[in-house]
Amino acid sequence: RSWAVRRLLTASDAAILTNEEDLQAAAGAAPRANLHLVRIGSNVAPATGSAGERRRVRSQWGISKGAVVVCYFGFLNATKGGLELVRGVAEARARGLDLRLAFIGGVFGASDPTNAAYADQVRAEIEALGLEPHVVYTGFLDEAGVSTAFRATDLCVLPYLDGASYRRGSLMAALAHGLPVITTTPAVPVEGLSEGQAVRLVPPGDHRALAEAILSLAGDKGERDRLSREARALSRSFGWDAIARDTLAVYARVCRTG
Repeated sequence: RSWAVRRLLTASDAAILTNEEDLQAAAGAAPRANLHLVRIGSNVAPATGSAGERRRVRSQWGISKGAVVVCYFGFLNATKGGLELVRGVAEARARGLDLRLAFIGGVFGASDPTNAAYADQVRAEIEALGLEPHVVYTGFLDEAGVSTAFRATDLCVLPYLDGASYRRGSLMAALAHGLPVITTTPAVPVEGLSEGQAVRLVPPGDHRALAEAILSLAGDKGERDRLSREARALSRSFGWDAIARDTLAVYARVCRTG
């Protein structure tokens, strides 16, 4: 795969990269002028909802009034910090926060059998930590169902072990829904993903720092609201119309110079 990607980079008149990490890596194989950064967008469009619908979903999940609901979206695998997530939730609960964890969507896919093994590890850790009564699994949902589930939560926690990146569709979906997001410090500087700008950042692999961030945001609605506004504003720059225009501009440049 590495050889094939390098061959494409060196033989093409232009290459579109979706994130800073890939752009940085590609710069060692192809002229920088041939490389173009065009983001991906959310694959889950925010649906219209109401406060009543939010209450209904939380009631179906057995969420008590006043509880804080943290959500995780996307398949579990070893790079996404599922073990750190449940350990952070357990730590926050041990310090007195009425906290619930919702896994939105399926927890593993069919493309990589190691995902199922890792998901089993996460479930075993949930059981060992006594979290089972406080965890919700929605199972696979359609696009509207995912959007509805997002709106029923208070925070989205995505503790990637390799750092936050715009190549992560789950992060893009959370931002598009205006969720206050706790994620991990990017491996390279990423515009928009700096601490306190549109997200709260913690070091990768540090479940105690994750618990601190959850406790901090759970007790500060004003900060959650601010992060929500910033997330929506950031996500507007990754709309599919903008992506189409940026992609068309790359094609036009190649045609002019080719």
